[in-house]
Amino acid sequence: MSYKIKFWIFNRWKRFLVRNRKFSKRVSQKFDPVKELSYDQKLAVSIVKRAIINYNADLLVAPNSGIRYIRFDNVFIRIEPSIVTIINGVYSYHIQIPEPAERLIIQKFNRRLEQIQTHWESEAVSKTKRSLTTILEELNK
Repeated sequence: MSYKIKFWIFNRWKRFLVRNRKFSKRVSQKFDPVKELSYDQKLAVSIVKRAIINYNADLLVAPNSGIRYIRFDNVFIRIEPSIVTIINGVYSYHIQIPEPAERLIIQKFNRRLEQIQTHWESEAVSKTKRSLTTILEELNK
């Protein structure tokens, strides 16, 4: 290959990488849910995230409406489309959340529910295995 063709291919490749880098930065800045939130919205999102992570919290999904509920001690959280309601027994806060932040919260909520579900399944399977081994031991006596 001649020098000019190699030079042209090399320049095209560099231009492609530069364009791709610029595009990926624009996309990440445009859809970053944290930058779009106000102070109250950031507080609400962080409260919901902490409640989801907490192992003592009870998580519930209403099957027909799709509304998600979190209960931890005296704090009740209701996650609806675009609204998060936080009730601490004294005050009730209704905070409107933009869609990217809502998607992030729902992903974390669903991931935590999956963890709980797999834990319950493994517990049930281990108890079944234990009981089957005790039945076998009893038959061998």
